[in-house]
Amino acid sequence: MKKKLLSCLMVMLTLFLGIKNTKAASCSYAEQADLNNEAANVKVTYEAQEEEISPEGYICDGGDEEDVCPPVMHHYININILNLSENFYITVTDDVTKNTQRYDYSQVPEDGILKIEWDDVSKINTFDITVYSSNNTTCPDTKIKVSHITVPRRNYYSEYAICQEVPDYYLCKEYVTYEEDPSFGEFMEKVENEIKGKTEEEKKEKEKGFFDKLLDFLDKYKIALIVGTAIIIVLVTGIVIIIRRKRRL
Repeated sequence: MKKKLLSCLMVMLTLFLGIKNTKAASCSYAEQADLNNEAANVKVTYEAQEEEISPEGYICDGGDEEDVCPPVMHHYININILNLSENFYITVTDDVTKNTQRYDYSQVPEDGILKIEWDDVSKINTFDITVYSSNNTTCPDTKIKVSHITVPRRNYYSEYAICQEVPDYYLCKEYVTYEEDPSFGEFMEKVENEIKGKTEEEKKEKEKGFFDKLLDFLDKYKIALIVGTAIIIVLVTGIVIIIRRKRRL
């Protein structure tokens, strides 16, 4: 009896492996090419987001009952996966946590954009997104494409009021790609110098006379002016030649 049972199990296992191998082998070069072309449309982007999380009417610590706390904002980054079809699934691994998550077409919302939320915006992070063929194809679990995307970290110095003077200065941008912040003293010194330089530049600009501004304009747009002048000369020359030929006739 045991021998018969063992024989049946061996036959079933052989059949299962045979079916699996047949399915894997049925992935033709043509389908592989089609999957590669379709996977090329799977794009990865990111966008910084924020939302208010403090409830209305929350009383600030140490404040009067009439003092309501300013809203507390939750900052995060969405990793957006676009054009993920039923022929694929993806795995996402990040450098910070080293965790790997799997996502498939069933998790894509109606707008067609799969959003993966990254909450620890205090760190720069790189995500590796690997696209595999799904069971909807004749060659499932085949690695098709790998994408990498690095997201910036949030710069908390950007919240200081002094940064409103120079919001485009690299130490005042909300999201940055450098790893370490300068000390607070160094931050203040550099931003104050940037504001001072900006103020002096604006003052010089206001003090410029008409001819100085004209020279600056000509220097800034000299290439466009040269090209435009050349075109006008060619057109005028062509018109003159045409007119002279007509007169000779």
